[in-house]
This record gives sequence, C-alpha cells and structure tokens, in this order.
Amino acid sequence: MDIPTRIVVRRLIISPTGTYNTQYMRPYDNTLQGPGLNAICETLCGENRYTPARLAGIANQIVSPAATPEKAIGIVNGWDATRCRYFMEVESHSMGGAVSVVKVLGWTNYMGIVNTGSCHIDPNMEFYVNSVVQVREYIETTPLGNQPHTNVAENAHVLVDPTYFDAYVKEKTMSMRPEDMYATMSLNHLHNMGDTLDTRTTLTRVPVASTRSNSIAAFYAAAVLDNYKKAADSNNFGLQPETEVLDSARGYAQDSVLALNPFFRAMQEYREGMLTNFFTWSDLCRLDPDVVHKVKALELPASTRVHRVGSGMSQDWGGSDRLTQVATILAQSVLALMSVYTLTRFAFTATNRQVFSSNAPSGVDGHSSITFIPGDAESFSRRDLSPFIEQFRINLEHMILKDVSHNNQIDFWLEMRINLLGETWIDISLDGGPVITYVSPSFADALMVPVVTTQTHLGQRLAGDFHEICTTIANYDGMTSTQPAAMPQKPRYGLI
Repeated sequence: MDIPTRIVVRRLIISPTGTYNTQYMRPYDNTLQGPGLNAICETLCGENRYTPARLAGIANQIVSPAATPEKAIGIVNGWDATRCRYFMEVESHSMGGAVSVVKVLGWTNYMGIVNTGSCHIDPNMEFYVNSVVQVREYIETTPLGNQPHTNVAENAHVLVDPTYFDAYVKEKTMSMRPEDMYATMSLNHLHNMGDTLDTRTTLTRVPVASTRSNSIAAFYAAAVLDNYKKAADSNNFGLQPETEVLDSARGYAQDSVLALNPFFRAMQEYREGMLTNFFTWSDLCRLDPDVVHKVKALELPASTRVHRVGSGMSQDWGGSDRLTQVATILAQSVLALMSVYTLTRFAFTATNRQVFSSNAPSGVDGHSSITFIPGDAESFSRRDLSPFIEQFRINLEHMILKDVSHNNQIDFWLEMRINLLGETWIDISLDGGPVITYVSPSFADALMVPVVTTQTHLGQRLAGDFHEICTTIANYDGMTSTQPAAMPQKPRYGLI
C-alpha cells in the first residue's frame, strides 16, 4: 500500500448559499412486472456483458425513485438556514513518489466566515463532505507540445446516518448500493424470522462511499446484474453454493473504501482516530497550517444576490405526481452523468416536441429523436470539453431521457442549469403542461441519493426482484410467448 507522507491543500473556495425547500428521500423502488421481465430477458439474453447502454430505456421497468416520498431529509440547522458551500483541492504525496489530487465538495453547518478584505473563519465551523473525486494528473508530450490530462480514479458520494447511535435505534437507515443487494440476497434463510439487523447494509456515523453513477437507474441496474453474471460465470460447473456466488458478486461490486482515501485517512489522524464525514476549520489548519493563505471566499455579485435562491421560490419536492418524480430523477442522474465527464457547470435545453431533420442548426443532431442545445460548460479537467459534452449528450438522451419519457412516448420540454458546487435549476413541462421550476442544492446531493432507505422491506423486495431477474435470464430460452415470463419458484433472495 502506497502510504501518503504529505498532504497539502491546493485551494479552498468558499461561497454563501441561499435557502431551499425541504428535500425528501425517494429511494429506488421496484417496478418489475411480467411484461417488463420479458423485455429485460429478450434484451440481455445471450449478452456477454450487461452494460448501462443495453439497459437504457428499460431500466425504469426494474427500478425508479419512489413516486411517493419516504420522508423529509434533515440537514444541520435546517434547509431555511444560510450556510457556506465549499470546493477544496488536496494534493497527496506518497512514499512511492506518486502524487494524487482529491477534490472535496460539501457544505458547512452555518455561515461561519466574515470576509472583510481578509477571511476570518470560525475555528469550530464544521465542513461536511458531500462527495469526493480522486483524479490522476499527468502531462503527455506530443508534437504540439505538452498536453495536460486528468483521469478520474474515484468519484463517490459520502453516505452516513447522523441519527445512528447504536443497534437499538428504532429507525435505521439501510444502504442499497449494488454490493448491498447481494448481502441482502444472502439473508433469505432469515426472511421469515422477524426483524434482523445486517450491519453490512446499515448506515452509521462512519461514512461509506457510493459511486455517483448509482444515481442513474441504467448504471445501477447494470452493476447489480452484470456483477452477478460475472460471479455466476466463474462458478466451477455450478458446484459452488449460491452464498459463494453472492460473496463473489459483492466483491466485484465493492465501492471504494473511504479509509483508504488520502484526505479521509489524513483527517482521521487529526480527529483522534475517528473516521467522520465532517471536519472543523481548526482540523484543516492542523493538516495544512498554510491553508489560510489558500482560501478564496466568493461574495455574490449584486445582480446575483437579488436573485439568490430562497425557500418557497420554486416547486415543492414533496409531491407524489409524475412531474415531481421526473424532476427527482433528473436532479440525481444528470449530476451523476456530469461528474462522469468531469463537468462541474453546464446548461442545456432538451425536448422531443420539435425534432429537426438532417438540415438541423449547428450543434443540433438532426438524426436524433430529441433536440439538445448545449450552453456554457466548465470542468475540473484541463482538456478540450467538446468530446465530453458530446458523450454527455448521447448518454443523457440514451440512458436518462429515454427512461423518463418511456422511449419518447411522453412529450417533454426541459431546461437545466447545473452547478455541481451550487444549485440545480430544472424548468420542465410534460405532456404540454405548464413549465414548472424545481431547485435542489447540488452541493448536498448525497443526502438525496436513491440508494438509501429507512424501510428494510424495500431493500429486501428490491434484492429479491434482482435475483429473480438474474436467474430468469440464465434460464431464458429465447422462445417468444404471449404470456409474461413466470417468476422463478424459488427463494426470493438466493439459495442458502
């Protein structure tokens, strides 16, 4: 293991936030029915890999964020309080000579900074970590000179349950990441024995990572199905018990371990050995005493200050209607897709109301069923963004918009303005209805991920359906039938 020997802060950007409507937990819920199972089997039967691209357009027949919100989500001091959001770059030097860069995004517990020419920061102000991006930077020598490159090695939300004290807490928060699905499948023999506590899937105050792409249904479903297939394919002539197959699948799907992240590892030493999802300004100054000279506190310009987002200015997120559900999907999945392509700020308009022919305007794909018009973009990558934006467009249309429009059967118009370090603004209209505006805090989107729930039975049901899909695909003979595929007559979570 390459142990970090020196950690320095490259830069720290702090800016004020507005206030926001209450945010809600909408975990993935299963939407699987017989016809949907048939469609999935026909799509994946005979495939060597189950990729997100193959599941585009049908992933919503497996999972989708719940139509009805599960509960309101809390944030320290409440959503109607102003606070700071921050972006920090940390450089780690290891014993082997390698240099890695960790980009940390998050929010503070309150507005604990005074900017009067020089920054004065409360030493006890708490910085909460929303997500981490670990990148590799290198220089490539080309005939045109030295070209800088940035590759993403880790891109994850940071998940915790701040209300957890011990195993006797009545309401526990369960994780439903792909690796957690296999852990739940393996508990089939305890299914009828009352409530059970599986510490492998219970969120506590110790943070765990969840890959950002888990917020995209096609990526999430592909990860669960494909890693099971890998494990089943490596089963020696089917002689291994199902428990070993599930253990192997869980290993293939394992998210990164935050205790090995250079920043979390270093901060743990300054927090008395505790691995937490927050640190104080005092902790950061001990990590890098020179950090005070690397802070850039951004004041909102007067024009922006007038239009600063406030609670009650946009549509409430607590609705149980289709429009709010689609807005929730977009708020979670588009941010995840942006982070895949290193984009930090982006704006675009998309609609299937007016599809151009081959003589489409510049920048519009005339052969697409969806009109997509990009706006300005920013990135933490130092490369030309044109190919990234094109790949973003392709995957947005193929993996997200096809799902929310049910393969273009639903009319939509959409404009999004996304700042990974700020807010996500969504103006959306469905089926010719009025344009409705939704606003969510991008800097705290880890609180709203669809892979956490307080309903244990939801995770069990979802794991059971995934296992049924896996076994049905394996036994699918490709014969067409007018009858829905039958659910396998076997235990729902695995063979123990």
